Amino acid sequence: MDGSVSAGDRSKRLAALPVLLFSVSLIGCSGLTRPKAQHELDEQFKAEKISKTSMDEPPKLLLNYGLRSPYCYMEPSSARWVLNSSSKTHGPDDKERILVRSGYLTVSKIGPVTYTLMLTQKGHAAVSGEPYGHTVKPNCDSWQVDMPFAEWDNVTVTGVVQEGIHARVEAKLCEKLTPFGAELRRTLPEHDKEMIASTFFERANFYSSDGGRCETREIPFDKYDDGWRAGRLFGSKLSQR
Repeated sequence: MDGSVSAGDRSKRLAALPVLLFSVSLIGCSGLTRPKAQHELDEQFKAEKISKTSMDEPPKLLLNYGLRSPYCYMEPSSARWVLNSSSKTHGPDDKERILVRSGYLTVSKIGPVTYTLMLTQKGHAAVSGEPYGHTVKPNCDSWQVDMPFAEWDNVTVTGVVQEGIHARVEAKLCEKLTPFGAELRRTLPEHDKEMIASTFFERANFYSSDGGRCETREIPFDKYDDGWRAGRLFGSKLSQR
């Protein structure tokens, strides 16, 4: 063997070169880049999967409206005992009265223990999604709605660390106050804030003057046959501003 390469061997090697280059290109393209991670998280935002799966979603107020009475939230025997042992009439609670004063609800007294709460046009504008949790009982016919104080605004990938088929993506998740949340933060007295949603107004201190709030999160990604996907959508909290 003199180390020379025959014409046939040279042809085979040249024929194999495109396949080799293609394989190398696939290996190089299979990594998780910032644009790929950004696209995946943007798609999650569009599909609203983040707000539906997060345990740390922006705060919201749960409101029951319609025909209301103690029968809505108590067993009939318990409700009768409470009503019979008290000479007071029953009406909206503190939270509901605040929303009435703020123009989000109207209240009409029906009887000693029954009243109706209805959303105004302003109230409907503050609701997210469709009514749910329909409750029908004697002296009760009510629905539940969500009135978010804040909502997700955007997500920005700031770094990617890949380890084989796993990766850690650092991203800044931002939320913003809704008009509902911004108005209540601006106009409600401190006492009313404690009555309606003390946990939100404690958190409200973290929102900037323009209503924004951001957190830096580390989000795990895993590689599948069809590409990279985010694991726990929110990952772990790194910092907050």
